[in-house]
Amino acid sequence: MKRVRGFTLIEILVALAVVGMGLAALITASGRSTRNAAELRDRTYANWVARNVLTEIRLEQEALGTATRRGEEELGGETWAWEAEIREAGIPVLRQILVRVGRPGADGSIVTISGFRLTEPQAVLRQAPREEEQE
Repeated sequence: MKRVRGFTLIEILVALAVVGMGLAALITASGRSTRNAAELRDRTYANWVARNVLTEIRLEQEALGTATRRGEEELGGETWAWEAEIREAGIPVLRQILVRVGRPGADGSIVTISGFRLTEPQAVLRQAPREEEQE
């Protein structure tokens, strides 16, 4: 009598279990990767908003006192809430600016950056001479 070769039911079940565990691990890793990409996108946008707010404060032409400012910006199709805390630094003519950015209504911030500015704006740069003056 000739023996038929093939897989037994046990071997097929074990193979399916191994494939199932591999697919479960792949789905978990894919979900984690998607969450990480979304978090990185949020951090990037929040960082851009914070840098924009800090730059706007640095470019102001009036004297800078201590205060807390709040506002909202729209970037990337989403609304971002920011808070700029302007406080005294170790030098009397210097102010430290802490900018925190997060989601409106959410506790905490996604990004916090720090910068400095003189209390009085820096002198306006001298204008370049006109063409008639150069001749």
